[in-house]
Amino acid sequence: MPNEKMMNEFKFAKLVKELNSLGETIRTRQEEKQAVLNEYEKEVKRHKTGRISKDTVIASSKSANKELQRLDLSIRTLIQRENKLLVSMREFIGKQ
Repeated sequence: MPNEKMMNEFKFAKLVKELNSLGETIRTRQEEKQAVLNEYEKEVKRHKTGRISKDTVIASSKSANKELQRLDLSIRTLIQRENKLLVSMREFIGKQ
């Protein structure tokens, strides 16, 4: 009768937990990014109605662009980490 290999459930659970954590972090960063975009859209609407000046909108766009670049970099880095984790999970499962 062939021997069955037992999966190290503790290690697998740890990998799944880390994967979920990365997914939640990515979602949070995407929500932050959407909030920045919504805030900038509000600023533009306020400028169109004449409540704020063009200089204020320009300053707001610069700060929004910096924040968006930071969030994009963070999201890309997290996605890369998630992909590496998925590769390691596939290898782990393949060994079992």
